[in-house]
Amino acid sequence: DLYLNTFLLAGVWAFLRSERERRPVGWLLGAYFVWGLAALTKGAGVVILPAVLLPAWYLLHPPASWWRLIGRHALGVLIFLPVGLSWYGALIAEDGSLLQYFLVEQTIHRYTSDQWSRDQPAWFYLLTVTATTFPWLFALLGFGRRWRELRAKRATVIWLAAWFMVPILFYSFAQSKLILYVLPAYAGLALLASYWLGAASAGAMVRWSRIARGFFTLVFAALFVAPLATDLVAGSPAYYLFLVLALAALWLLPQRLMDTAPNGAGRLVTTALLFSLLLLPVGTQFLSHNELLVNSPARVVSQLQDQGLSAHHAYSLDRELPAVAFGLGAPLHQLYTGEMTRDTSWEINADWRQGWIDVDGRATRDSLAGRWTAEPTLVITYRTPPDSLRYWLEQLGHRDSLGPYTYYYNFPPDR
Repeated sequence: DLYLNTFLLAGVWAFLRSERERRPVGWLLGAYFVWGLAALTKGAGVVILPAVLLPAWYLLHPPASWWRLIGRHALGVLIFLPVGLSWYGALIAEDGSLLQYFLVEQTIHRYTSDQWSRDQPAWFYLLTVTATTFPWLFALLGFGRRWRELRAKRATVIWLAAWFMVPILFYSFAQSKLILYVLPAYAGLALLASYWLGAASAGAMVRWSRIARGFFTLVFAALFVAPLATDLVAGSPAYYLFLVLALAALWLLPQRLMDTAPNGAGRLVTTALLFSLLLLPVGTQFLSHNELLVNSPARVVSQLQDQGLSAHHAYSLDRELPAVAFGLGAPLHQLYTGEMTRDTSWEINADWRQGWIDVDGRATRDSLAGRWTAEPTLVITYRTPPDSLRYWLEQLGHRDSLGPYTYYYNFPPDR
């Protein structure tokens, strides 16, 4: 997603250069070229941003000749297609049925169905984007009717608002949702905020600087208090030290800044920037001491290695655990019930069946139980399995738990 966003923004920058240069064709072709790289990075979803920004721009800035404009963009499409579709085209040439897979399964069904188990409510992006763009979105909404005062820049403001709002609305109706799907929309909000920073009054900057500093202080204070208030959250001396330094920097540095902006915008920008930068080391310390709280299996791997349980035949049940396989340095055989989460449509042989085993049937479970009597075996589960599977796994003889993970094994650990 980060590479995708980089290519998309580079394309927008080149497009804007093409609109401001006397010889626009070169910049416009460059925009389509990097948008092609974006498509090569993550498929057809990249067209959403250009599909919003280009029509909106020309509706707000009508060209002198529509035919000449269409000709330039048609030439750009001829650049985009061989770059963006090169890899997909090579695969489709090898197997024509992949065309439907890319267009239907990976594009239409990804938007219209929850086949990837990423369903979220329609307000998912409204909540997450609002929370992750503080204080800018609130400040922009609070500017209200004063946006009308930017008469000379009204077209640009409307264009940036469309950049931010339309992709979020589009993905809000998608059945498959991840927060990074709307990452390209954040740049539109950032540019829109820059106009607000230049137009808002000094009083507004003072007020929003206090609001932002107060909110960020509450976030750091909550992180400080959490390990003291509940056993579910752990801290460390380094964790508390980072938090104290973060709070000190948040309250001292912006006030000592020589603000060159006439309305004092520099202090607000510095406050928000400091919070983002300081959250990185604080968050790193928090996550390193609360791995199980965020479902990281790192401590499970460490415990398995400490107990000498890692160098044996290992399985996971109903949940892929690639981090465990990576930590143990060995593949995990996947036991699953119900529908398999792996797409095997394009496997060229049946070798994958050695690593994926359907344990819905009693005969398969009995066969595995017989095999396990002759070899050291480890089975890792996330959450408690159903009773029928739990009784079957308990035949291994030993069980340990760590957070939401439970593992069963049939040989004595090294204590």
